[in-house]
This record gives sequence, structure tokens and C-alpha cells, in this order.
Amino acid sequence: MIHDNGETLVLIKPDAVARGHADLIISRYEQVGLRVLRSMRISSLSRELAEKLYAEHKGRDFYDGLIAFMTRGTIVALHLTGPIGIVEQVR
Repeated sequence: MIHDNGETLVLIKPDAVARGHADLIISRYEQVGLRVLRSMRISSLSRELAEKLYAEHKGRDFYDGLIAFMTRGTIVALHLTGPIGIVEQVR
């Protein structure tokens, strides 16, 4: 169950960062009235953290590939705020 209180975590994935699309993605969020709250972090995702973030998918066919993909390069993590319903809006 997703609890949507008007805040959400967004991870801009390694392929988008590598292609230079992070600024465009952030800009699109801002254009629809969302804003970065408190922090934006550029880093790599450790395997341990990736496994925690995607624990609900453990045991599924795509899990190992997802973990490998998310840990292969740089990500941008954003704490976004906006109206209730932000999770669906971000998706």
C-alpha cells in the first residue's frame, strides 16, 4: 500500500543520468508544480540499499537484473513535494 502524503522519493536511473537527461526530468517535475524538498543527491546506489528499496520484488524473475541495473552507475535521488496524489503524478 502506498501512503501518499504529498511527498515522494524519485530516483533518476543510471541510463537517464548517463545520457544527460537528469536536468530535463527535474525540469518537467517543476513545470507541473512539484518541487525538490530538502535534498537532491547525486551518487551511486549500493547493492545493499538497492536491495532494501526493491525488497518487495525479491524472488521475481526481474529482481537480479533490476538490482544490477540500479547499481551500475550514477543516480540522482530527489525528495519531491507536491499535492496529494504526487505518486501517481510522478509515475
